[in-house]
Amino acid sequence: MEKLPVETVSHICSFLSHRRDIQAFRLVCKSLAAIGAEYVRQSFFMHMTEHHLNQLFDLSSETQLARGIEYICYAPITLSTPGATANEYQHIRDSNHYSDNNLEPLGGYTRYTSLRVEQANIMRTNRDFDLFLTAFQQFPRLRHIKLFSYYSTLAQGGPLVQRARYGELTQFNYAINLTSAIASVRHLNILLEVIALARVKLETLELDQIDWRFFDRDVTELQKVLEPIAKLKCFNISISNLYTHLIQPFAPMAELTRCRRLMDSGVLQKCLSIFTEARCLSLVFNHWCLPMHKWDPAFGAPPQSASLSQIVPKNFTWTHLTMLRLCHIDAERQELMAVLLRHKGTLQVLYLQSIYLRSSSWIPLLDSIRKELYLTEACIGGVLSGHFEDEENDGELQYWRLYPGYQESLLGLVNAYVLKDGEDPAPKTCPLTYENSLKRVG
Repeated sequence: MEKLPVETVSHICSFLSHRRDIQAFRLVCKSLAAIGAEYVRQSFFMHMTEHHLNQLFDLSSETQLARGIEYICYAPITLSTPGATANEYQHIRDSNHYSDNNLEPLGGYTRYTSLRVEQANIMRTNRDFDLFLTAFQQFPRLRHIKLFSYYSTLAQGGPLVQRARYGELTQFNYAINLTSAIASVRHLNILLEVIALARVKLETLELDQIDWRFFDRDVTELQKVLEPIAKLKCFNISISNLYTHLIQPFAPMAELTRCRRLMDSGVLQKCLSIFTEARCLSLVFNHWCLPMHKWDPAFGAPPQSASLSQIVPKNFTWTHLTMLRLCHIDAERQELMAVLLRHKGTLQVLYLQSIYLRSSSWIPLLDSIRKELYLTEACIGGVLSGHFEDEENDGELQYWRLYPGYQESLLGLVNAYVLKDGEDPAPKTCPLTYENSLKRVG
């Protein structure tokens, strides 16, 4: 072993997947301990606190350990300013089921106040920017970054996030544990600037619950901001208006309208066209004017934050695209199918959630997907709404609510149906019908 080049030994160590195996490898001798150090830790989760920022700096100062970092998950959950009074804090804590009953009232409020001041100082002095810039330059293998802007979504962040999600910040009630729209945009701007200055060779960027105002700027400026990540292989973004929803309960519909107007300008369309090497693309709009799982067809067409034609570049093809996810948008089946057909040669995984077809039907759309595409995985569900195109029911609103626990069996049939070579017993005809549409059933 001593005669082997260091690079070869390091490559051998890279195949050790369990921490105890790496520890055993490093215990053999001093030279193997040094070589194996870079595989001790490959990921790091952090909130926007002095404690986590200092941990990141300490990690970056250990050269061997820093070399192994490939994935950073950052949850800059920002406590709102001005904060709650002691009485307001106690009232929220006592009245809301999200509160943590293990917190002592005085101790909880004292820590809450101290964290709020701490975060305000971090943002005022740009301490997070300075430490990120220093640290990221010491992580030569950093390829994946995930940014959470809202605490409730941490539950969906995978094992790394779930192990760390019950930190100090997540102990505070959601009504005061609020990342404002301004803070959400600030955190993303800082992260992108650091990626550019540190010359991080990023492959995957996941942006969760980013306020739509991030895109409310000159398109040329926005493209310049995104240019350093233009070679991403995987870009996942969920765009939200939930911050205003929590501050002003009656404002969400106006927010959705403003977001829609901005998306109609084509700003997102122009941004997405720079990601020419994308393999995976996820575009999710989370709007809170009405919870989609409670939407009723009696309300008419479901509100959406954007139209497919205004967010996907016209006649544009991502030549390497294997996975596409679209959520909470409206389209016509013909234009949606045209986008899918442009990627027929590469597309394998398709997620369509809560899509509204403005004047066309889901039934022929699913038929076309089954006939034309070769999917290995599909997840089509949520609120599927459109309009029947047959002569008898022409123009009538159609509506299915496909969620686990609600029309669940139909959800499974739909996704089995669109897989052309899916396992039996896949249905031979479209599972969605006039009879099982909830508009008809209701």
